[in-house]
Amino acid sequence: MSDAVATPGPRLAREYETVVILRSETDDDGVEKINTRVAGVIEKNGGGLVTVDVWGKKKLAYPIKHDVKGVYCYFKYLAESKMVAELERNLRMWDEILKYQTVRVEDDVDFAAKMATVLPEHVTLRKKVADADDIPATPVPGFEEDDEEEFDPIADLAPDVDLGRDKE
Repeated sequence: MSDAVATPGPRLAREYETVVILRSETDDDGVEKINTRVAGVIEKNGGGLVTVDVWGKKKLAYPIKHDVKGVYCYFKYLAESKMVAELERNLRMWDEILKYQTVRVEDDVDFAAKMATVLPEHVTLRKKVADADDIPATPVPGFEEDDEEEFDPIADLAPDVDLGRDKE
């Protein structure tokens, strides 16, 4: 028999990105509320929120539930696959959400090392999740009500590629 005790290695998790499209009439307080709720689901189920970014109001490529514009929110987090299923279950229930998409970015990420790189404003959001009963209504940085910029993810990612869209 061996007296050696196995020491656990670093906690490994998967890194995910989720983009959520909210209804166009969602105001700043509504966006902040959704961001806090998403962060709460992630934190309460053992995940770690790395990045939250509000991309603002953009024109949709096609109408979704009779909306032609939507407010885009981006979340990057560490979690296990069961937590992602729980997050998506919650996203389906919230009326403010038109669509969402989750993508697995990386496997076997060192949870503690990645969470050490979290920016201070996201730590503030995580603190709000902990104090969820009295969340102050604060403006969301980067979110402008009059932002009318058209959003075309393909053109933004590959501006040099001719997709034949302009030809008639």
